Amino acid sequence: MTKQNTPIHQSLLQECKARKPEWVSTTSFVNEMLAKGLASLDTCDTLKLSTDKERENKKKGDNLSNTNRVSNSINKEKEISKKTKFKFSQDLIPFELQSLADLISDFWKAKKGKKTEAAFNLLMSEKGLLGIKKQYGENSAKDQLTLAIANEWQSITKQNYETFAKKKNPSWNPEPVTGHPSQRVFKASDLDWDFPAQKNVRELAYPNDANNDTAGSKRI
Repeated sequence: MTKQNTPIHQSLLQECKARKPEWVSTTSFVNEMLAKGLASLDTCDTLKLSTDKERENKKKGDNLSNTNRVSNSINKEKEISKKTKFKFSQDLIPFELQSLADLISDFWKAKKGKKTEAAFNLLMSEKGLLGIKKQYGENSAKDQLTLAIANEWQSITKQNYETFAKKKNPSWNPEPVTGHPSQRVFKASDLDWDFPAQKNVRELAYPNDANNDTAGSKRI
């Protein structure tokens, strides 16, 4: 058997001597312990190498970690979006409503409820001030803004205007009766029957009157 001298730490050698039986030499005991140790040795565990199962678990853990990072990133973006409020500016008001810009600005400061971009877009749309102005005139839109500022409304919509304000204060008035001749309804009896042609028409339209006139002339 080929032998090779292998240095062993002094303290380890002393421990082997203390544990070995008296009838066994130190060399034989050390060789036997090494053989038994090698037979039961778990290479991966001893050398801290990853097993297939550990590598698979690590891969799953990395995937979960990446998913969590993406989810956390999305949640952070949502939180930032919630914290970032819509910034009102008169420059955002459409050209058609620029004449009401000061009133709109005052209303936006006084309004209750959400001051989001969606709320602003609704206010500026055909369902809001723009629709009221186009269909009922600028004065109606001004009146709505004035009332909204005073009462701190949450919004101004065309539907609410048509449901409430328009019924109380209709935006149209019937034309007054002026007595102008163009507004009169003429009857045949209102005509001057002195001319012969007109007299014939009168006789056709009012035969009883014509008979009375004839009887009267005979009596004369």
